[in-house]
Amino acid sequence: AQAHPTRSSTTGAAHTPARAGMFTELNVAFDADAGAAAPRVLAVVDHLDAPSSWLIAALLGARCDAPQAVVCVAVERAPKELVALARKVAKGARDGARRAVERGACAFVDAHASPYGGAWSVGDGVGDGAVAASASGMPGRELVDAIARAVVDVQRAFRASEPTEPTEPVASSRTCVIIDGTDALEPMAKGAALEKFLDDVYALDEALDVIVCAHGDVGAASAWIDDNADCVIRLEPLKTGSAEDVHGACETTHKTNAFRAEGRARRTRARYAVSELGVKITVAPSST
Repeated sequence: AQAHPTRSSTTGAAHTPARAGMFTELNVAFDADAGAAAPRVLAVVDHLDAPSSWLIAALLGARCDAPQAVVCVAVERAPKELVALARKVAKGARDGARRAVERGACAFVDAHASPYGGAWSVGDGVGDGAVAASASGMPGRELVDAIARAVVDVQRAFRASEPTEPTEPVASSRTCVIIDGTDALEPMAKGAALEKFLDDVYALDEALDVIVCAHGDVGAASAWIDDNADCVIRLEPLKTGSAEDVHGACETTHKTNAFRAEGRARRTRARYAVSELGVKITVAPSST
């Protein structure tokens, strides 16, 4: 895998509780190094018994509401599912994804459609065409090019709809690309080809935030994440099994300061519970 440059220490402002309480609790600060002229990688690594659907949806809603231009590469979940789930779990940003899609500042790219689908409406599902692959059977440049076009489209729409009122939040100058399930691409892009695909996405824009979702049980992208992630959030089942008020644990590890707010620990743990009312995060008292 191609290892990308790491970052030195940085100062950063904390998120406002109303818009990013969940990610403050999870020790992830998107504005910590937002001015850096380099891509950043946040990896979400889940477990069979601790799935990350709620966290990916919360990230989608929060980044759209930041506000930030967002491209979501839908591999395992339909856009309709992600947007609906974001309305439940994105604390303080429940309608952020839907509003961003409506104004063109958020687009979905179908990783399983041929040709690659570009922007979807919220009501569409994954896989509205045949499985797409290059002549070698790997997603390669075709999917990267579709993501690149979507990035340009959402950036244009985002600039046209930037907040004008002083009371509205300051728009992010970075673009977020969320890859929903790298392991599901593995049958089309084994080993080095999958890493090359992720390298190519990383290199699309200097001001890019890449959020990669991967399954720890599968590990298809584990080497790339080890080499390139600035921050890793690992979701794990409780060793004693789930309880009514706790469903799993999150461990956030900062390898650089790209997503680490000033003064925050490099490693923190929290427990979470998902319900119809949203997600409850309980921060562990100890951290390193």
